[in-house]
Formats: sequence, C-alpha cells, structure tokens
Amino acid sequence: EAGVEMQQAACGPGAEARGSWCYLPCPAGYEPKFNHCRQVCDGRFHVNAPLMCGDAQGMIAIAIVQIAAKSGRAMITKEGLTELMLDAGIVAAGSMTAVVE
Repeated sequence: EAGVEMQQAACGPGAEARGSWCYLPCPAGYEPKFNHCRQVCDGRFHVNAPLMCGDAQGMIAIAIVQIAAKSGRAMITKEGLTELMLDAGIVAAGSMTAVVE
C-alpha cells in the first residue's frame, strides 16, 4: 500500500535479514535458493534437476516420467492411489480402499 513503510527485520544471533524476514544459514550440503535451502548436487548424485539430484540426466528424466505416471494413475484409480501411498510408506494405505470407494 502507498504510505506503508517496510522495516528491516531485527534478527537473532546467526540469522540474516532479507527484507522483513529472518533466515538461518543453510546447513552443510545445502545452499540458499529463493529464500529456502536447496540440496547441493555433488558426489555420486552430481546432476542437478529442479526438484532432485541424480547420477545421470537420463535417470532423472526416467524418474520424472515415473512420478508423473504414478501420480496420473493415482488420480484415476483407487489401486493407483493405494500403490502410491504404499510406495510413500503410508501404512494405512491398504485400509483406504473403503474410503476411496
């Protein structure tokens, strides 16, 4: 709004002010990216993609296709949703069939 003055954040020890917010430094193995900490892709998983690290560009492409296919199947079928939940480690997924139906 016009006439509203923004104040610099007053941060505690070790925090960094960016505008009106305070941020702690990223832990080892992470770097600041758009006001969040993003994992640094290096070592065995050195290939950088927007949402993940991988060991080869082709493997990242395969992973993205698999994620999209499983997500699409989960939206269409109750079996797909149960499979996606089980893959994610959600133990109650087997009992969700009655809820989905």
